[in-house]
Amino acid sequence: MKTKRNLIQICLLVAVALLTPAKSKAQADIVSTFDTDADGWTVEILDSTFLGNPPRVLGPGPLSYNSTGGNPGGCISTVDESGYSEPHFVAPAKFLGNKSAYYGGVLSFDQADNLYDWGNFVELIGNGHTLFYNDDTLFNAANTWTNWFVPLAPSPGWQLDGYSAANTNMPTAADFQLVLSNLQELNISGDLANGNDNGYLDNVRMSAAIPAQIQSPLLAGTNFTFNFSTVSGQSYTVQQNMNLATTNWIFCTNIIGNGSLYQFQTPFSSNHQQFFRVSAP
Repeated sequence: MKTKRNLIQICLLVAVALLTPAKSKAQADIVSTFDTDADGWTVEILDSTFLGNPPRVLGPGPLSYNSTGGNPGGCISTVDESGYSEPHFVAPAKFLGNKSAYYGGVLSFDQADNLYDWGNFVELIGNGHTLFYNDDTLFNAANTWTNWFVPLAPSPGWQLDGYSAANTNMPTAADFQLVLSNLQELNISGDLANGNDNGYLDNVRMSAAIPAQIQSPLLAGTNFTFNFSTVSGQSYTVQQNMNLATTNWIFCTNIIGNGSLYQFQTPFSSNHQQFFRVSAP
């Protein structure tokens, strides 16, 4: 009887996985490739001594359009004159407004610097709050393009209403949704190195979340596994429930996608039914 019961439970799991159709994104990507011009982007100079809410703006900065040298094609660039001033690329109107549909998605872009590329810095400003994102995990040589993926959902690297090494105030889902519902400014740092340097930007893309689909559910020994495809930078949460008649979904794990197939594994209990779902974010 135990074997039969296990098979029934597995069938239920397979049914949940296979009866969930693949979904497409409800919103089209917002893109600047700079193939023909600067696409409305500008530069403003921020005071690096006050990255608060909102950041202190010192004034407009220099922006150049380059028809070659991008990744590939054209790109835009700015000049950092060092000191406490930091040039930031400022997104045009098509990236702003009500961007609630992009919660859980990804902001991706390519960056390079004529000295070196040490991390990125992004600000999202809206509805009286500022979300800061910093990732300095990569260090690339001069004139080398780096492709960055910034999750538009709570994750390590984000800070709320002020940026500092001591700030542990990570924004919540509600904070993100509030800012994205009236996004008034999107900035990407053009200061990628210490000293007088030129920062380059290409292929900016804001993408909505792509729902995950459970694939290949399998009971192997005492473990149950399944796979799902991921998008780089997108947040995914796996939950389980013992009874689909309830809403008691229990957190299992959260990952940031890297563009490859992710395999989830958990011990399988023969004493009760187990149902799983994957949400993005």
